[in-house]
Amino acid sequence: MMKKIFTSHYLKLCITMLAFINPLAGKQITKNVPTPVKKSIQPIQPIIPIQPKPITPVPKKSTSNTKNDPEVLDINKSVKIINNQHDCNTDKWNNNPDEACQCCLTYGEGRFGEEQTADQIIDYCTNKSKQCSPSSLTNIKQKYNA
Repeated sequence: MMKKIFTSHYLKLCITMLAFINPLAGKQITKNVPTPVKKSIQPIQPIIPIQPKPITPVPKKSTSNTKNDPEVLDINKSVKIINNQHDCNTDKWNNNPDEACQCCLTYGEGRFGEEQTADQIIDYCTNKSKQCSPSSLTNIKQKYNA
């Protein structure tokens, strides 16, 4: 008798399930796809480059070297402030005639600038101030491959 009840319940369950499954199997499930929205095509706007601001030069201060300004010279790691031509004397440069000559040439170039040529400055340091000798000029030329 148990078998009959079990099989009858089993049979009812199967029929009930088929009744629910069969209508679902007959329906087609479709996705809700939105319809595409048509966009109007707009013309491309040209890109206008940004113009940089013009660079305005900074006004230069009107400081120029005068003949009264001291010069700072660094000759062979010896730094000295030169106020006048006498600061290039040999005794101020550890009795080294090459350094005294180089001081005179550098100081003369800074003082005279474009007013005199290099030959005139060499002539001044050799003949007038007597701070350069032919041997010291030769040593300086060899040192700087001039």
